[in-house]
Amino acid sequence: MIVKLLIRFTFLVLLAGTAVAVDMNWTNAAGGDWTDPDNWDTAVPGLGDYAVFNMGSATAYTVSNVTDGTSNGRLKVEQDKVKLDLTGITYNLTVTTVMIVRGPENTTTLEIVGGTVQIPYKNIYAGYSSSAPGWGTLIFNDVTFTNTDPDESPIGQLRIGSPGGGSGTVIMRGGTELTQDWGIRKVFMYTPGRLIIEDSGTDVQIGDIGMGLDASGDASLSMLIVTNGARLLNSAAYNSEIGSGGPAILTVTGSNSQAQLTCQVDSLYIGKTGSGRGIIQVLDGGTVRDGLYWMTSLNTYFGNGGSTHGSLLVEGTDSNYRVEKDSAHKVYFRTNSTLVVRDGGRVWSYKRGSELVFEQGSSLGGDGRLEIGVDCAGMIKPGGTLVTDDWYGVTSGSGTLTVTSNLTLSATALYDVELAGWNVAEYDRVVASNDVVLAGSIAISMIDGFTYSSAGGHRYTVMEVGGTLSGAFSNAANGEWIETANPGETFQVHYGASSQYAANDVVLTTKPTGTVIIIQ
Repeated sequence: MIVKLLIRFTFLVLLAGTAVAVDMNWTNAAGGDWTDPDNWDTAVPGLGDYAVFNMGSATAYTVSNVTDGTSNGRLKVEQDKVKLDLTGITYNLTVTTVMIVRGPENTTTLEIVGGTVQIPYKNIYAGYSSSAPGWGTLIFNDVTFTNTDPDESPIGQLRIGSPGGGSGTVIMRGGTELTQDWGIRKVFMYTPGRLIIEDSGTDVQIGDIGMGLDASGDASLSMLIVTNGARLLNSAAYNSEIGSGGPAILTVTGSNSQAQLTCQVDSLYIGKTGSGRGIIQVLDGGTVRDGLYWMTSLNTYFGNGGSTHGSLLVEGTDSNYRVEKDSAHKVYFRTNSTLVVRDGGRVWSYKRGSELVFEQGSSLGGDGRLEIGVDCAGMIKPGGTLVTDDWYGVTSGSGTLTVTSNLTLSATALYDVELAGWNVAEYDRVVASNDVVLAGSIAISMIDGFTYSSAGGHRYTVMEVGGTLSGAFSNAANGEWIETANPGETFQVHYGASSQYAANDVVLTTKPTGTVIIIQ
């Protein structure tokens, strides 16, 4: 003990009063009292020092009775699995990079439990290195983050994963609160990097998000998961990118789990640059709010042309994607991008004038509800789900897609109808409450073993319109016949004022037995 104090005193004298950070290494593999100098190689860490945990211990241990006040050291975990118990105290982190968790694979974890972490707008790294491979897991359990400046974020940058390889994971759980100002000003997630926000009462606010930062060419995912009733507020000062060069997924799952996505200067991109691929998944009662109704929120782009893909899957009862943009700003699905709403999922608009825009080469599918205007130059394929291998496209499968606002098809649109049986539940339909404008083409195919010979003698109402139906398919005017992919399998298409059925329905019928139809 006397030797350690002398070493510390001598070092300070040599510095002639200059405050310079010192690495203080933890030495007790059984864990213990932070304030006990015998647990450190030199002395208890002071203001600006690094508290280093790097014994290579295979067994996790707990450090408790951490100094309460303004003279805590920075944290660096390099090869240990450490639980830091802050229950009832405030841990004050200072200087530039205040927390580094990085070491060999499967060896490096820091869990902080309870208490308050006070950070004056500094950086935290989990597995991050600018060039070398790094691994690290950082867990905040029932922790409150603050900044002494009430108008500034506690965390400047949170970097997860490494462009040099390896991986990083950050978990915020158990009622952790990180909401002051932006909370975290910027999150950078390399591939693979994971941020998990979980549990009711866990409330995290983030400014700009960059996910799938694929500087190393690694094909692994970066993932942001909001689950079990947690809440994420993304209020980007500039923009957020999910799939920025590499693959990335945002998943919001479980009842009362919410993510609010807002960009004030630029737009929200899901799949932006290079080979960037991005998916937003809203599952099992989760909610994503796109924009803020009282704030100007710019466009959202799923995909950004070129080799990028961006998709949205809203699946499960009470799963909601809520669009809160004004009429000047929309949600775009670009080439190779897809929206699937299924199994009770819903996409809806909080404000009138909001719209989903599907560009040529995009796709829309599922059996859920769209309570928002739809302008489609891509493919509508009711039923099915998202093609996960390619991250875009709709699988085969019959179902009814409900649209409660206006639906407009344009010249490049394709209405792709699949028939799996005679019953309404066995073939594709669009049920639209408001007006529909037809354009583009219609295609018909048989699936799930249903044959053309079985289809004979029945009619199939594949579109029901509660408002006004106008326009026409380019390949099938009312009364015309079209073939499936198999020659000789023909259906007559009926719609509009001259239809023998309801004028506002699109109906398919087969030819009478023994009749030969010649399609020119």
